[in-house]
Amino acid sequence: WYVLPVTMKAVTGSSKVSVDSLAVAYFAFYALNIDKGNGSKDKPYLIYEIDDLLKIKEQCKMITDDSTFEKAEAATPTYFKMMEDLDLTGVDWTPYNSTDNFMRKIDFNGNHKTISNLTCDKTGCYASVFGVLFGTVYDLNVKNANIKSNQTAGIMCGYLGTGNKRGSIHNCSVQGRVESNSKYNGGLCGQNAVGGEIYECLVDVEVVQTTNNNFVGGLIGYEKGKPCNIHDCIVKGSVNGYITEDGGGSQRVGGVMGMLALAESK
Repeated sequence: WYVLPVTMKAVTGSSKVSVDSLAVAYFAFYALNIDKGNGSKDKPYLIYEIDDLLKIKEQCKMITDDSTFEKAEAATPTYFKMMEDLDLTGVDWTPYNSTDNFMRKIDFNGNHKTISNLTCDKTGCYASVFGVLFGTVYDLNVKNANIKSNQTAGIMCGYLGTGNKRGSIHNCSVQGRVESNSKYNGGLCGQNAVGGEIYECLVDVEVVQTTNNNFVGGLIGYEKGKPCNIHDCIVKGSVNGYITEDGGGSQRVGGVMGMLALAESK
């Protein structure tokens, strides 16, 4: 809603408007009939406020066939575009694509806007903004995120793609903290599973592994995709594996990634 000041000398016969000593009356009204799109490429769903962001899951249509990689790639995503910076303080965030079979394909244009103070403290949902990212996200900033999980986790997504469904992230920045007691945890995403591309991303994170599990990285915990398409990224912050009393603990802990599983890369 919007509030507009209007200079007036007097108001009679109304309980809806008051005039202060400066003869300024304030009207509060809702802006009606704003076209927020239909999820198509030409008319993406427009995200102006928190409620718009919370509707992503119900608006993002399920694709009908991911039986092959080619069919999943050819499927049309649901399109979204950020229109305002959003502060998610106090919001109990659940990732949009967090339940099997992860068929919601998305094209998310961050439009150089910022999501700040996102908290996702969840079990069983790949705690992050997107959960399992099937599709692409770009030009999005996430600031002061607090991610806590008992599964694969990251600020942007837990899994970047899975099965025949690929994901990609480019020209994004994330800042915050990721804590998990599971394996495969990273600052940007936990695992890149299907050769998804990550480029031109800035990551400033604290990644903390709280149990004796492996594959922890500043950018990615585990890179499984073939080929490994990661380039032009900056990673800073801290990465902390778990240390046991006898000096053992987490293995495959790295500043950029915990493990690169396949040799084919660029």
